[in-house]
Amino acid sequence: MTRDLDYQQRADQPRARSWLSVTLVSLTGLAVAWLLLRASWVPFSGNESLFRAEVERLGQFQFPPGATEIATNYVGMQDPTLQVRFNLPSGEFDQFVRSAKLDPPLSSTSIPSDIAHPGPTKPWWKPGQPSVFQAGESTTQALKPRRAVHKAVLIDQSNPQTFTVWLVAYRPI
Repeated sequence: MTRDLDYQQRADQPRARSWLSVTLVSLTGLAVAWLLLRASWVPFSGNESLFRAEVERLGQFQFPPGATEIATNYVGMQDPTLQVRFNLPSGEFDQFVRSAKLDPPLSSTSIPSDIAHPGPTKPWWKPGQPSVFQAGESTTQALKPRRAVHKAVLIDQSNPQTFTVWLVAYRPI
């Protein structure tokens, strides 16, 4: 009887090792897949130091040369959303509006809801209700529907020398 039991234990060892190997390989594969998916879905989540060119590409606008105090927030998954705040000299206002391709006319009475209620954001996102402002929106059309980008912009003109720009850009569903 002990001889049969000893044989059975030895026969089970390769099965146990095989099961352990499969489990370890599976867990490693899942961990690698999770890291790759995370890297592609949320490439800059929480990062406030995106490259200017990447922000311009995602938001489909160009920073004016005098843009300062740039803060960004990009959260991507199903609906990638970019939030940008920066200051610009008042003399570069027209250049920025042209590059953002905002639909005319800009409003001085209504703030776009995407600016006022942008969803999850960073502590620096506090556009409020400026006393003097220009605001606008646009949607750039694309051949593929998921490539269109909707932008909402608020330009706080309370300080006549330096304006603060608040921009939200995302791909509408």
